[in-house]
Amino acid sequence: MLDQATGGESIGTTLRGIGPCYRDKVGRSHAVRLGDMFRPDFHARVEHIVTAKNKLLVGLGSQHEALDAEAIFLEYSTYAQRLKPFVGDTTHYLHDAVEAGKRLLFEGAQGSLLDIDHGTFPFVTSSNASGLACRGGRVCPGGGSIR
Repeated sequence: MLDQATGGESIGTTLRGIGPCYRDKVGRSHAVRLGDMFRPDFHARVEHIVTAKNKLLVGLGSQHEALDAEAIFLEYSTYAQRLKPFVGDTTHYLHDAVEAGKRLLFEGAQGSLLDIDHGTFPFVTSSNASGLACRGGRVCPGGGSIR
């Protein structure tokens, strides 16, 4: 399926789906954030995404059976309930920490040259590996503040 989808081009990825996930994230219409799993329209959102993904898989000639929206919804609803105690507004959490004089450490998973925005494109990972607190080219003020 890779050859059909990319014309045989390989950029040395892990082929584990990170790139398509980020494409969905920045494309917005097929992204699911953790908070979305607690919204009343989560079931409808999953159905919308699964319908689109099944069409894509058919178009790419996939031999796998279709994705099951109901099964995905039930599985991820269970995850959402398990994660619920750990979900909160991180913006307020970080602002409160800064105001309390706490020091914040932001860490990326890989070196800056692999960053999708700031790295040596196209030889980059599919994520932001550096400057996690200052995404999108914004300059963060000194002193650890994210405001």
